[in-house]
Amino acid sequence: MKEVTCQHCNTPQPASNGSCRNCSRALITESGAELTTVQDGAFYSDADAPIFYPVSRAKFILLVIVTLGWYAVYWSYRNWRYVQVERRRNVSAALRALFSFLFMYSLADEVRIMARKFDVASTVNPRVIGVGFALIVIGAQLGRFFAPLYLLPALSFIPLLPVVQEIDNINWKADRQVQSGFTTEDVVFLALWCVVIGLAVMRFVLR
Repeated sequence: MKEVTCQHCNTPQPASNGSCRNCSRALITESGAELTTVQDGAFYSDADAPIFYPVSRAKFILLVIVTLGWYAVYWSYRNWRYVQVERRRNVSAALRALFSFLFMYSLADEVRIMARKFDVASTVNPRVIGVGFALIVIGAQLGRFFAPLYLLPALSFIPLLPVVQEIDNINWKADRQVQSGFTTEDVVFLALWCVVIGLAVMRFVLR
């Protein structure tokens, strides 16, 4: 029977457990995915789990623009969560995402390191990406002096596109199964966000 080691307490045990017999937390595969329940109560390790958080460029651009940059923060969190679990780094995914303008350089560097591991020709320049993203975030703070600058985060996809593409290239080279296109949840999220933005605009116009 295949054995796995709990990444939380390092207790070896059968993969069929699903949760750790020592700390009771969900067992995690080396790919960063929780063991998934299948028929008859058995569990299996998802060897095809994606590396980092792959999304298509079109989806990434649209969601960043529509959410005025907030999707980039969520995307950053999902990638740092992968680093935290898969690469066993002692980092806070939430804090690094919240202060992504400080840590985008580090995230781009993590992706570049993984690209080298899979022999993917890297086009990611962490310095350029980190500085570019930070300038957009800092520039948006000047919106108090020139209101249109508040919309600047909608362009934060520009410095991040090389990272998005590199993550896709890594998964393609590693032959991982990814669902990087739009999902039903994405469509619902976009619809709700558009409603919120529409209501905010109407309130501003009618004020």
